[in-house]
Amino acid sequence: MAIEIKTRAKKGNISPFLVMGVIVCLLLILGTIGFYIYLYLNINKTQKAIAEKEAKAQEVNKEIAVREAELRPMKAKIEQYAKLIASHKSPLDIFSFLENNCLPDVYFSNIELDVEKKSANLSGHAEDFGTLEQQAFYFRSQPEIASLDISNVILDEDEEVDFKFNIIFNASLFIPQIEEEVVEEIEL
Repeated sequence: MAIEIKTRAKKGNISPFLVMGVIVCLLLILGTIGFYIYLYLNINKTQKAIAEKEAKAQEVNKEIAVREAELRPMKAKIEQYAKLIASHKSPLDIFSFLENNCLPDVYFSNIELDVEKKSANLSGHAEDFGTLEQQAFYFRSQPEIASLDISNVILDEDEEVDFKFNIIFNASLFIPQIEEEVVEEIEL
């Protein structure tokens, strides 16, 4: 008798590289599915948060619109006051007027301003009568001056002329020109 050795027939020889490839593919598919689910859940949460923020933003925008509507009349009044203030001229304009229109040999030692009467009383001295006459002529030629009176003209010990000017100014220098429309629109 002979001994027969039966060998099992190999059903299919699967290579370990193939098994590892299948496992890696399965892991990649599972990872992709898991990542998709994670992104899907986060996108839904983010969309809900965005919707809530948009709803709040709409409420805030409505509130802003209401506040702006309340502030528009105040803004209009502020703009009217700004026009009024911009057109206001101070009595200090008189000093710059005197500085720009005074001859070099004429000096003022005292000034009394009366805003209501738009007048100024100036005491001063000049080197001589000719200089005083030139100063008076120059002042009278200025459009800002309505009238000019000279009084108390005295020749002092140093042979200089002391004098007093009584000047009445036009409204353009002393009091601002305000349009009546602006005054009527502003309600205190």
